[in-house]
Amino acid sequence: MRRIIDLSGGTQEGPQVFRLRLDKGCLLISHGTEEYPDEVRIPAHEVAVLVLGQRLALTGAVLGAITANGGAVLALDERFRPAGLMLPVEGNQLHAKRLRRQIERFPALAPKHWRQIVQAKIRAQAALVPEEPRVAACAEQVALGDETNVEAQAARLYWGAFFGEGFRRHDDSAANKALNYGYAVVRAVVARAICASGLHPALGLHHRGDRDTFALADDLMEPARPIVDQIVSQLDTGEFDRTKKSALLAATTTEVIVAGRRVGLIEAYETVCSSLVASLESSEELVLPAVAA
Repeated sequence: MRRIIDLSGGTQEGPQVFRLRLDKGCLLISHGTEEYPDEVRIPAHEVAVLVLGQRLALTGAVLGAITANGGAVLALDERFRPAGLMLPVEGNQLHAKRLRRQIERFPALAPKHWRQIVQAKIRAQAALVPEEPRVAACAEQVALGDETNVEAQAARLYWGAFFGEGFRRHDDSAANKALNYGYAVVRAVVARAICASGLHPALGLHHRGDRDTFALADDLMEPARPIVDQIVSQLDTGEFDRTKKSALLAATTTEVIVAGRRVGLIEAYETVCSSLVASLESSEELVLPAVAA
């Protein structure tokens, strides 16, 4: 079973230094003193994402073991935004071939796939704000490539209905720190699935830019963002602490419907990426997750 290991530390509980080392294929994690380490032992092959914060000590062998077993390593900044993401490159032998197919096929596939992605995201948002029917109506207005930017129109309605009219997405509130953290973890899960499927995360369907190394992850994660939003809405308004981070890690095990099956988000995105690979050859529809009822 794949899992998320969060070592980004406490907040108001005070600083913690995590020490990581490798022993016989297992990750040994200590957050005690050197004399009494209180170590936790986790097989490296079980780690889907290792989340790192500001205060820790580890070796290159630890990073190598995680990525060699198909895991991702996510580093966060002090505002719990992604600062860096380390991904496996040897898990799939078809990277070069599939990169060429992405370059060749994405321009033709992008308009259709991006419409599907935006519609799936808006429908997930609409399920959280049934009192605002205009959000659901937006899903039916999305054109190929979302040329009229219905996504942004739906977002304005959604944020006001869900978090209140005074909410601003990019201020320093505890809610935004929680959203940053939750999105960063989901992004790492999606990026890991992309690499495992042999696709290249830097070449996106819609997101693009010289500084966006994970544009495809930013594309594919959009329908999962409301899962994080819902968890954040249920948290209290106090300081963003370890309890809130633990609650947000549950987003990766949330059950969704994908290809007619109820699965956790990690497994769901393996199916999503497989469907994207298939579409490179056959122009099939993209399979996307929907929140389970």
